[in-house]
Amino acid sequence: KYDIKVIYFYIKTKKGRFADTKEISSDNLMEYMEEENGIVSANSVSVEEYEEFFAEILTRAEHVVHISTAKYAGKSYEVAVTAAKGFDHVQVIDSGHISCGQGLVVLYAAKLMMEGCSREKIGAEIEKCAEQIGTCFIMPNIRFFYRNGYTDKVTAQLCNILGAHPVLTISQRKLVVTGIRIGNMENSWKRFIRCHLRNKNKICKDIIFITYVGCTVKQLELIKEEVLKCIPFEKVILQKSCFSTACNSGQLTIGLSYYKLK
Repeated sequence: KYDIKVIYFYIKTKKGRFADTKEISSDNLMEYMEEENGIVSANSVSVEEYEEFFAEILTRAEHVVHISTAKYAGKSYEVAVTAAKGFDHVQVIDSGHISCGQGLVVLYAAKLMMEGCSREKIGAEIEKCAEQIGTCFIMPNIRFFYRNGYTDKVTAQLCNILGAHPVLTISQRKLVVTGIRIGNMENSWKRFIRCHLRNKNKICKDIIFITYVGCTVKQLELIKEEVLKCIPFEKVILQKSCFSTACNSGQLTIGLSYYKLK
């Protein structure tokens, strides 16, 4: 709808490096990850690839506003900033989020663009918008998150001992473990949803994204039903997670992303 250009992360396996969504399918990715030696990691593109990306867009646009994943959630922001130094008309903005939280920032920016806002105003408004978005996840276990270096050994050992499902939120533009849930996965989803949607008066009811990894249709119906019990959102979008997120979280991970009221 908005003709937004996308640059894809890479998924690295023992068999090579593949562009997320474009060159790799999810059909066997989870099965591969479950194997003892099935190491999978997400990698940012190189400075050179970012330069080519910006240069190509600038053949058709006067300015580029690039909205990156959260500054401390990987290397893509740093790499994009480095690449942008070679151009006079490229502005890189830290979305402060990942996954569909980042998507909500991008949708807000697109809306401002359609309203005819200047590049400077869009940049300033995006910075404010990042603080008005809630992004949280619950994973079945901490295995892949720890294996890919996103949390410490003590936290990982605690989760493993308790058989806990880690809860992640964006804090200071970094994805961190902020809690755990105990019990079967479906009950843990329900408690997670109720906890994060409990402040009804502080959450915008326009839209919510529910991201997921490997959930069945029945499970998604349960999750959506529980969300709507908490808050009657006008639009609920079920979004299959990209593989960059999936390889750090694992099967049955779900995430919530929504606008918070000012």
